[in-house]
Amino acid sequence: MEPHGDSFDEAVPTESNIENRQTRILPWFLVAALGFGGMWWAFSARPRLDPRAPWGSGMLVIGPKADAKTTLPGESITVPVRLLPASARGETILKGLALTQAKLAQAIEPRLKPKLLLWPMDAGRVDATWLESGRLPAPETDEILAGPDTPDLPIVVDDRVLSRVGVLKRDLGLLADAYLIPRNEHSQALFPDGGPAARQATLIAIPAGRLHDQVLLEELKKAFPGPDSTRTPTDERISDTTYSLYLLGLAVFLLGGTGTLFELYRWAARRVGWRLLADPLIEIDRRPRLFWGVHCAYFGLMILGTIAIRGLPEIQTVMVGAVQGAFEQKGNPLAAAGEAYASGSVPRAAAVTFVVNFFLGSLLMLTLPSLVLPGSGVLVAFFRATIWGLILAPTSVLMARGMIPHSGTLLLEGEAYILAAFFGLLVPIQIFQKSLGRDPLHRYGAAVVLNLRANILVALVLGVAAWYEAFEVIAQLR
Repeated sequence: MEPHGDSFDEAVPTESNIENRQTRILPWFLVAALGFGGMWWAFSARPRLDPRAPWGSGMLVIGPKADAKTTLPGESITVPVRLLPASARGETILKGLALTQAKLAQAIEPRLKPKLLLWPMDAGRVDATWLESGRLPAPETDEILAGPDTPDLPIVVDDRVLSRVGVLKRDLGLLADAYLIPRNEHSQALFPDGGPAARQATLIAIPAGRLHDQVLLEELKKAFPGPDSTRTPTDERISDTTYSLYLLGLAVFLLGGTGTLFELYRWAARRVGWRLLADPLIEIDRRPRLFWGVHCAYFGLMILGTIAIRGLPEIQTVMVGAVQGAFEQKGNPLAAAGEAYASGSVPRAAAVTFVVNFFLGSLLMLTLPSLVLPGSGVLVAFFRATIWGLILAPTSVLMARGMIPHSGTLLLEGEAYILAAFFGLLVPIQIFQKSLGRDPLHRYGAAVVLNLRANILVALVLGVAAWYEAFEVIAQLR
């Protein structure tokens, strides 16, 4: 196939159309800006927790105590803890992971299970002021306080039934999924020495804005080294209303971004003189419905993934934990990327990101399958989009805050993968499109050549995406 041949003359844009298309970029850009502003507004207007609340935001570390010589980065308290059974779905997940990925199961167990803390009421700064309902426990009883995210079910520990008599306010974020039993001789028996009931929980008060601080995280790694310690940041869930408005803004941003890029490609189709790049641009210009269809399917599946995972927090916890584990697994490409980002060097992080995304994420996973089994790369792309939605759903304040700048990465990186899937989908289309002339084998060869040329455009988009991602992620880690 020769895109510049006579059979395609009617698809080549005219000079007058070029001028018209030049003016269409701005409206789409304004739509994208409106969507981005909607995300920011939804996040900024969300109900806020009381900043005066004790243990409102920070890190919960379960494992051995920090060394006495270590200075923790905030007010802290260490108390005995027992992990209680998770929900039925959570227990099923943990049992399955224990058989196949024991390390991951150990890492996410404290995130899925409610926690019973032996709490010093005189020193823990939790009093009647911070009760949403009920009262404080009576001394020498099996009465407990419950965090707002704990299930309203009977709590039985060592054949003792613990009675909820009060519920804490949501402002106490570190205690959201915990039960507090006052520390005394009567309750001490629930935390015998030895075995899993003898664990320690260290609560460290840290402002929410610093929970991604790379320096702080490295300090915590040094304070609590080894595989026996698990660190869990506060994970305040955003309301249904905020979530819906946030996703609406994200969808509008992706729509406007897609339109902006499409019009940019069409404008560049006649301005680029280098044929290796011009051919893919002209092919985009002559197939607007297919181009928009692949975009709508890709980003639509991603949005559907964010909607579906809202009611399945345990699944998202597992998937996020698996990704975090991959960043620490030697030999994994994500580990190299993690080291690059931890270095704080934008050029290094951008270079590693580009290599991983282009050669592994695009060429190997999308283009090559489409050439071997014509068009199959689009299925991989759609699966990836769904996984993005499940993992990156902004269900918590931490995730929603980070996803505002990261939405630009989703647009640009997603655009590159969509381009690879789009041109891969053209392989079967051109094989069966008899109007292109010649026999199917020649048309297949022309489609292969077009895909190779299209990867120049894919590389350019991934290059821009890598620089942007490196900058925004490192900025958030500082």
